[in-house]
Amino acid sequence: METDKIENNDYSGEKEDLAKALDFHKKGDYGRAEAIYREIYKRNPGNSDALHFSALILYHYGFFDSAAYWIKRSIGLNGSIPQYYYNLGLVHLDNDNASEAFDCFNKSEELDPRYYPAEEMIKLIKEKKYGA
Repeated sequence: METDKIENNDYSGEKEDLAKALDFHKKGDYGRAEAIYREIYKRNPGNSDALHFSALILYHYGFFDSAAYWIKRSIGLNGSIPQYYYNLGLVHLDNDNASEAFDCFNKSEELDPRYYPAEEMIKLIKEKKYGA
């Protein structure tokens, strides 16, 4: 997800903080990333990206229900980002709910028909590579 999708709301340093957190996240330093995400959404509870990326850390550690909850909260704040639905779909797949996953991937593709990962997951579910 690109950091330029963050709304410009006079939250000083928010883009920079998110970029720093994403850097830690990509390097696998989840503790430092999570600490920054928390600071961001403490300052700005409307920052859907901070909630979403925090949820991905929960997902990484296998806390699927918690990850789904926070991704849904991110969607509630900004339902126009296909990656949110895609990642929620992945959580549903790992939680053995291919039907919900399929719906999420479809919504992701609906928001961005060129979003290749969603298209691929839809194909895999249709081919019964994942239980539906």
